[in-house]
Amino acid sequence: MKKELQPSSKNTLQLVKTSKPMDLLYAKPLQAQERAHGKRPVLTEIRIMLEKCALSLGITMTEGQAVVLSRDLFERYYFDSLEDIREALKKGRMGVYGFGHNSRTSLNMVLIAEWMAFHLEEKSKARETLLQNQKSSRGLEEIDDVDYEAYRERVKDINQEVKKPSNAEENAYQRFKLDHFKTKKATEKSIKRNKAKKR
Repeated sequence: MKKELQPSSKNTLQLVKTSKPMDLLYAKPLQAQERAHGKRPVLTEIRIMLEKCALSLGITMTEGQAVVLSRDLFERYYFDSLEDIREALKKGRMGVYGFGHNSRTSLNMVLIAEWMAFHLEEKSKARETLLQNQKSSRGLEEIDDVDYEAYRERVKDINQEVKKPSNAEENAYQRFKLDHFKTKKATEKSIKRNKAKKR
């Protein structure tokens, strides 16, 4: 691993620079990055992140291992972003998610999946917080915009519609009753025929 750990100048991927989970909610998923730039630059970026992580942990990683791991990450986290992978690897190697990596001699998918699970949990909590804030602010706006007169008129219309008799239930019951008696008569006739045959 004597290669330079920088993306090539051809790589035009633009990543969110912050590591706050709330900001990562707006990052493009791998799927969108692949559509915009192709698969190769996305895989290259993931490979660079993996090599940087392995280097900082003092783990030797072959080029083949990096390629296989980058493809695995691409397939498994296709709807998550490059920034998610970057943050999970960064926080994992820093020990934010525990120090289980110290006892391991290689950077493998099991370890990265553990780190990604922790990171995605943080991200989902940030998403829930954002949604709650949006709901509460939207709820206050909606309360101010209520047209009570239109509401009263609509309630009157609904009450009048409810009072109108509907024959749908009665018709359904009558059809059921008719079908039941037809079936019952057919069953009784077949029983009588069977008894007559036995005699």
